[in-house]
Amino acid sequence: MQKIISSRSNSNVRHAKNLVSFVSYRNKCKEFIIEGRRLCLSAVDSGVEICQCYLTEEAFKKHKNSLERILKNSQKIYWVKDFLLEFMSDTKKAQGIICVCKMLDKDRIKRKTNSIEMDFKGSTGNFIILENIQDPANLGTIIRTACAFGISEVILSNDCCDIYSPKVLRGSMGSVFELPFNVCEDVCDFALKMKNKGVLVCAAVAEKNNSITINDVDKSRAKAVAIGNEGRGLTSDMIEISEIKFTVPTSNKVESLNAAVAASIIMWEMTKRRAP
Repeated sequence: MQKIISSRSNSNVRHAKNLVSFVSYRNKCKEFIIEGRRLCLSAVDSGVEICQCYLTEEAFKKHKNSLERILKNSQKIYWVKDFLLEFMSDTKKAQGIICVCKMLDKDRIKRKTNSIEMDFKGSTGNFIILENIQDPANLGTIIRTACAFGISEVILSNDCCDIYSPKVLRGSMGSVFELPFNVCEDVCDFALKMKNKGVLVCAAVAEKNNSITINDVDKSRAKAVAIGNEGRGLTSDMIEISEIKFTVPTSNKVESLNAAVAASIIMWEMTKRRAP
């Protein structure tokens, strides 16, 4: 077994810690951190490039068979003391393994996006547009639900919280590795292009005036549903681009729903099939 790292000043440890802590550092290095055996296994199964793997002896003894599969797919392996993994971790209780991964292949994602865009007309696909979602737990849950319901792609404005945030990755439970996504410089312009290709662009709003309910949205067309910021909702530009506005019916006792809860209900309605 290799030498066990036990110093916080170790350059590799500092690198991993900075990836956990700073968005700008992640973007500069084009790398991100994943924690825990299940998420690391999901990354391996999805073909994510693992640059470095940090783990403790205790974790390896406990989960040797599954961890060996991760180690075989890791370019470099570092053994660390338990307290050091706690220091590197984003959670209160580390799970014995942390992996440094290359950011997902954006060129590949863009090529997928372009092929989907060319096939918008006549498509029955479903798309989610997210504007300025700030809570990492919300974003992770939305991505996980989108993957579960077979959403074709998630489109994000560039002011959404970082999709490579450890909290987003944990919340998605590995779905971020599977679901096509596109972070747009101008999400309204992208939505307009979708609309021009024949996609029904819809705005999810809280106001009931001049809006229909989600039950009345046409399910036969390709749809892109825009969901806005947790507090402010959608921008006026996105609402103006949208062909229709709809609400999720609730009792008068509740003003609005949590963004992730609303998105989950919307995606269920988008994808469920009504009896003929």
